[in-house]
Amino acid sequence: MLDHHHTVFGQVMTGMGVVDSIAGVKTNNADKPLEDVTLDRVDIITAE
Repeated sequence: MLDHHHTVFGQVMTGMGVVDSIAGVKTNNADKPLEDVTLDRVDIITAE
């Protein structure tokens, strides 16, 4: 859920399964994940 405090721009090129897994994490009533979600690696590619 976007909270209107952060703007996110980007596109998933590969690994959409990871995004789906993150989206499926159980949350509390405040929409906070019950377990920490961490990213071990992120590759940033710029479009030309």
